[in-house]
Amino acid sequence: MKKNVIIIILTLSTIMFFNITTVSAEFLIEEKKINFDLNPKQIKNDTYFPLDELIDNKLIGVDKINDDKFLVLTKNRCYLLETGKTIMKVNKKFQFLDVPPLKINGYFLIPFEFINEYLGFEITNSKTKESSTNFNKNNIEDNLKLKINFNDDEIAQSENLKIQIEVINTSKESVILKFNTSQKYNIKLKNKSMEVIYSWEKGKIFTQALKSIEIDAEDSLIFKEEVALNQFSKGEYILEFEFLSSNYNFQTLKKEVKIQN
Repeated sequence: MKKNVIIIILTLSTIMFFNITTVSAEFLIEEKKINFDLNPKQIKNDTYFPLDELIDNKLIGVDKINDDKFLVLTKNRCYLLETGKTIMKVNKKFQFLDVPPLKINGYFLIPFEFINEYLGFEITNSKTKESSTNFNKNNIEDNLKLKINFNDDEIAQSENLKIQIEVINTSKESVILKFNTSQKYNIKLKNKSMEVIYSWEKGKIFTQALKSIEIDAEDSLIFKEEVALNQFSKGEYILEFEFLSSNYNFQTLKKEVKIQN
């Protein structure tokens, strides 16, 4: 599917892009002033931003592997980003971005999805102090962010769909998640008619005792599951993930999955 992308134009930059409506504004990223010409309402997960600006403002550390590959370093994690690839290596594990980093006119550009969801940086208008990161709010409660990744969007019928669920705590304090039973989540697979053809919880027994899990500051909680695809016909499906914490309300996550021969 073809997507329209928005690229931030720095005020002092000589780079020019087409089909972008801009309004001059001054923003704060983690309290660092950055000038660029973009209306705050235009910022979305697929808005692009130059990696150099985060480096120059000392918000991250970066090791340049080559012109198309960068290792972004934070206190607890390292992210290997590559031009044109949505897959990235995070502390020896693989995760997926919705849109890939780009390289244009010699600039390495990263999507705001990475800045907001992985780095956890707050982006605000310096005049109004209002947050401009209004995208993906439904999956964010306080400082918790919910991510789901799997081994591929298109996978052979003979293989297993490997699912990784991650709850990320971007705050400076630990967070406690509470559950009404021992069940922490459910995974459903729906066909094109939105009929449920698979439910992970079906046939499982969960204790009714209250449970709680603590996530340390700037750490994450990871769950892994596998679904055998040989029980389904080839075609396109919707995977839905529900996180069942009783004290944090997350929206159901949805992703398309294509099962092929």
